[in-house]
Amino acid sequence: MVAESIYSNTGPESGARIYRTDNGGATWTLVLHTPSNPQSSTMRTVKFSLKNPTHVWAGGSKQGTDGNYYAQLLKSVDTGKTWTLVDQIPYIGGVLSLDFTPDGFGYASCITIFDDSTILKLIEE
Repeated sequence: MVAESIYSNTGPESGARIYRTDNGGATWTLVLHTPSNPQSSTMRTVKFSLKNPTHVWAGGSKQGTDGNYYAQLLKSVDTGKTWTLVDQIPYIGGVLSLDFTPDGFGYASCITIFDDSTILKLIEE
């Protein structure tokens, strides 16, 4: 099981974090930390793929050195033990939610840097 936590404070402990539990939540282990310094970083959503239950996706945002926000998509293929950055998407300010269909399609609800919204389609392989 994977859970996320959002930190918006500053300093070396700030940033997006993803924790993992193997015992129903009795204990948690930090598996990913994307520090905010010097830019802001948040993780807003974590979802398991319905097609492949060992695949986990996470979405949020990260502020670039140019001051703009970029959507962050991360993926784990080992039930959240390790994570890979899939993409940092320009003009998309952040991923708000993720959802998957049983046939392997995913949808990411996002906000753009223009203060409107969009939906990204993901294909689970």
